[in-house]
Amino acid sequence: MGDNTKDTKKPAMTEEERIALCQKLDKELNDFIDGLEKKRYTEGWPEDRWEEEMDKHPFFMKSTPEDGELSPLAEGLAKLKYDPEENTPLELATNYKEDGNFNFKHKNYRLAIIGYTEGIKVRCDNAEINASLYNNRAAAHFHLKNYRSALYDSEKALSFNPGHEKSRLRAAKSALQIARFDTCIEHCQELLKQKSSDKELSELMADAKKKKMVVARDERKKKKVEAKRSEQKDLVVKAVIQRGIKISKCEDEDDIDLSKLEPTLPGAQESIVHLENGILKWPVLFLYPEYQTSDFVKACPEDVPLIRQLEQLFPAPWDEAKTYNVRSINVYYEGSDKMPHVVDPKKNLGELLVAKYYELKAGTPAFFVMVRGSRAESRFIECYLYQEEVQVTSRKAEKYACLYSNRAAEHWNLRNFKQALYDSEKALLLNPEDDETRLRAAKSALEAAKYDASIEHCRKLIQKNCTDIELFELLAIAKMRKKEAKTDESSELIVKAVLERGIKISKCKNKNDIDISKLEPTLPGARDSMVYLENGVLKWPILFLYPEYETSDFLTGCPENVPLIYQLEKLFPAPWDRGNKYCSANIKVYYEGCDKMPHIVDPRRSLGELLVSTYYELKAGTPMFFVMVRGSWVESMFLDCYL
Repeated sequence: MGDNTKDTKKPAMTEEERIALCQKLDKELNDFIDGLEKKRYTEGWPEDRWEEEMDKHPFFMKSTPEDGELSPLAEGLAKLKYDPEENTPLELATNYKEDGNFNFKHKNYRLAIIGYTEGIKVRCDNAEINASLYNNRAAAHFHLKNYRSALYDSEKALSFNPGHEKSRLRAAKSALQIARFDTCIEHCQELLKQKSSDKELSELMADAKKKKMVVARDERKKKKVEAKRSEQKDLVVKAVIQRGIKISKCEDEDDIDLSKLEPTLPGAQESIVHLENGILKWPVLFLYPEYQTSDFVKACPEDVPLIRQLEQLFPAPWDEAKTYNVRSINVYYEGSDKMPHVVDPKKNLGELLVAKYYELKAGTPAFFVMVRGSRAESRFIECYLYQEEVQVTSRKAEKYACLYSNRAAEHWNLRNFKQALYDSEKALLLNPEDDETRLRAAKSALEAAKYDASIEHCRKLIQKNCTDIELFELLAIAKMRKKEAKTDESSELIVKAVLERGIKISKCKNKNDIDISKLEPTLPGARDSMVYLENGVLKWPILFLYPEYETSDFLTGCPENVPLIYQLEKLFPAPWDRGNKYCSANIKVYYEGCDKMPHIVDPRRSLGELLVSTYYELKAGTPMFFVMVRGSWVESMFLDCYL
């Protein structure tokens, strides 16, 4: 029986049919999804906090949580990598090294150093890994220009692996940067044993040798200059001692050194006395009490008459009446006896400096200049005399001296020591040769805590009678009590106020160095203008210096809570300012800071605010400020002097 069936074959799907089928299947899938029950996914991160949640995940966190608590997963991962119980020392060191390498690659050198340091702390026994850790940390330090640390780590790496070329090369480069030239040369020589033809190494060693020679040469020059300068200083001091010039606060020759001869006036430090061809050349300060101004002259030879210096200063710009000239003036100095002494300006400066009562203060010879017979001269002299000056003729002097001496004896018996001292010194003004009265003055001064007066009277008595043991004992007691004496209540309050405000005092390293003597003005004639406390407010003396005219203004009793501009407004227009350029709106005010640089100040600020500025340092017990016209050539020259 034959097979009547036929082999049927399904025809191939056309492109149109295939596209239609795909669209149908897509539609059915979308219908199926749309027919599913809709509910919110609750196991994921909330949309409003997904970044916060990601930061907590150990795979994505950028920093440790603020509370320091890690998630269990993060703790587990950290434990796997850093736990000493889970890792051997070698594995730990390797892990920390990898962390350091990762940060180093991304130029996070400080983080890299932390990683390498942790690896070093593990102290594994593998010399190679230790050498690698130290070498890599040295590289990080080198990139941060910590050359000293880079040298240390490089040499530590070499202690574990002496053949580590990178460490030795880095050690050489680091040593060169910190001027350790011998070390650099040693490392270069070791490397050249292996690479004798390496051009970089040869140049590095040549550079080190050249710089070593330059440093050695500079050091020789420096020593030579210092030796010459030291020799010059010694010659200056020797010359001062040989001439017999008395220096303030130096009891004998051993106390004298060049620091006692340094000027304390701002800007005058470079004008210190110096020796030139055997001649001492001094800075000299001329003060004019009538106008409260001054002139500062540099390098005045000791063998030239004082009148020659004054001739160069007159006529003065501030002397509108033209009353100051070399024929119409008297010149005074304040002696060691605290009294004014008139001098002959025709004498050489050197002769005046060795006068009986002359005492050099602040490294600068200072003289008061006034018109002869003027009211200013009379007031100047009266300042040094007692208010109740006894004006008697020479024939009555002895009688009045006896009366004062007798009254002093009665006060002594009644233990009125201050009054006894007053009357004794009154008697001595009239009769300086009365030794009995002088002895009573010395004892009264000692009991009244006037130790300087007691010492002075004792010395004058000893000059006449150097065998009296009682006088030497009295002098020793006065010196001892002076040393041990505490400042009075007023002084303590002033010092306390200065400390509380945080005012820095020159040559006082800490608060314990500050006492009332450090606040005493050293300017001649200004010792009675010391800072004082009034109703809780410090009132200071102020010195304004005008470099353009080489003159100054000295004010007393300036309150700390008043703007500096108010003090300046009192001074302008100034008699010496012919162009009327100086006014509060046209000036700049500077001070010289403890960094030996000029600092501009805002004069609208109070004096107290300026005194506690970062770089302000009180010198000679007197706030000092330089005043110049804004933008003037004088201001430019002033600033250039500090460059």
